[in-house]
Amino acid sequence: MRLNRLFLLLALLSIAGTVARADEASKARKVEELFAVARLEEMFSQSMTMAMNQVRTSVMQETLGVNLPPEKTKLLEEMQGKVEAVVRTALGWDQLRPQYIKLYADAFTEEQMDELLAFYRSPAGQAMVSSSPMLMKRGAEIAQQRMTAAQPELKRLVEEFIEKTQPQ
Repeated sequence: MRLNRLFLLLALLSIAGTVARADEASKARKVEELFAVARLEEMFSQSMTMAMNQVRTSVMQETLGVNLPPEKTKLLEEMQGKVEAVVRTALGWDQLRPQYIKLYADAFTEEQMDELLAFYRSPAGQAMVSSSPMLMKRGAEIAQQRMTAAQPELKRLVEEFIEKTQPQ
């Protein structure tokens, strides 16, 4: 009798594990479908490009007014290219995709995934997807404008800090 119960318990645990793995696989497929419908990879790529352009712009602004000899300008451009390659490798979609799948699968129930998929398949969801790149670009421009306006205060704070930390 005990042996039968043990076999029954092991069978139930085995089935439960199989069902859990099947649920995880189903949820992972839904997450990937959500990524496709929401064009997450495309938006991620656009965000990466915008971030890289902002870095290039920042470096250019820092060197404005500084006459670098051509060989140093070339070295700066080479370094920027290398930095961009490292960042694209470290933060590339192929590297992050598996972790994002797990992140989304852990964050949402399967029912919520179904609802998200329904939304992103709807006209309103597709309008959101289509508008997202423009909204991200405009949002970045607004943030850049605000940071430009804050630069004098930031510069003052840095100068104040340097003044306070200089030996007397």
